Amino acid sequence: MNALLTLIFSALAAVMLFLHGLAAFSEETTRLGGERLRDALRRLTRTGWRGALVVLALPQ
Repeated sequence: MNALLTLIFSALAAVMLFLHGLAAFSEETTRLGGERLRDALRRLTRTGWRGALVVLALPQ
């Protein structure tokens, strides 16, 4: 039971750390890019097809 509890808490901690990092990345991207980046992304992804093409064109 102890090993199972450790596994559950480790998985929960990993998910929380991932979500925290995602939120921090989002805040930093917003701070660095601001409105200009948001407007550029809005123009590039105006339709579903254009959005899919933008995603496919990104470097892997």
